[in-house]
Amino acid sequence: MHILNKASKLVAAAVLLGTSSAWAQGENYDIYLLAGQSNADGRGEVGELVGDLAQYALPQPEHRIYFSNPGSASDREDIINNPQFATGWQTLEPGYSIEPGFGGPLLGGTFGPEVSFASEISEATGTDNKVGIIKVTDGGTSLAVDWRAPGSNSVDDEGGPLYSLLVNQARAALAALEAEGNTGTIRGLVWHQGESDTGGSGRINNYQDRFENFVVQLQADLGLDVLPTVIGELAPSREVAAFTDVQEDIDVQNELISLTRSDGLTTFGETAGDGDFTHLDTASQIELGRRFAQDLAELVVIPEPTTAAVLCLPLMALASRRRRA
Repeated sequence: MHILNKASKLVAAAVLLGTSSAWAQGENYDIYLLAGQSNADGRGEVGELVGDLAQYALPQPEHRIYFSNPGSASDREDIINNPQFATGWQTLEPGYSIEPGFGGPLLGGTFGPEVSFASEISEATGTDNKVGIIKVTDGGTSLAVDWRAPGSNSVDDEGGPLYSLLVNQARAALAALEAEGNTGTIRGLVWHQGESDTGGSGRINNYQDRFENFVVQLQADLGLDVLPTVIGELAPSREVAAFTDVQEDIDVQNELISLTRSDGLTTFGETAGDGDFTHLDTASQIELGRRFAQDLAELVVIPEPTTAAVLCLPLMALASRRRRA
């Protein structure tokens, strides 16, 4: 199955009311989902946000984050309903990431692509709107098991616990905004995952169907007409050619899914010599967030502040387009 045609993107009302702080009432946030495993969670070092990166060490009061990570929760029900880390809405700043062995409290010492994504997407969409990021991440997890959508393996398949956690947290985050007197519109999904699905041909061969089903089901469960999506290519030092081929096929065959390239990004194993050739280093996490924002901005339509019309569009449409260089 394939996802949605770019020509069928939802145009929905997005009124930016005022320029007061992120905690004011009457604000409408552009909401983005951020999900996946460790490079979505992020292993960038907060202490390395210095020099040209120093701006990202500071809180961003115009943007917010709603973060969840299972942490020590292990059984399905706890992961879904009682994750160890669930912050509610907070001012966006680095530290919402759970590296191995971290038991809290937040803020931690690491960060993910959200730190640079929020301001970049606001600028790239030409709106300067306030951004809310719903981040649900967990290192070492797979699409085949942890993130799979309900019905992936059989009619009775209840899906992976992280899929359910993402849906629950997204619904709770939107309800919390409404309870504050604010509103939010989900504009897109940022997905970085795959290292745990490259270990065998079976998972690689099934990845496209599983991921497309994931997006379609997530879109339906959240009541969205479209869900523009960017997916992160694995780090060059971690790349598996067959998996990259699958990601490229997803990009080519789905108008509202775009592959964000990792060319030139580096891991700690390359820059710090610590043997970690999986996790993007601090500077590369910042660059990844920027790239995600630039690519997603090409898919997202955000109307002018005076626009109030909503176009009713079909949930799914098959489409194809040329592979981008």
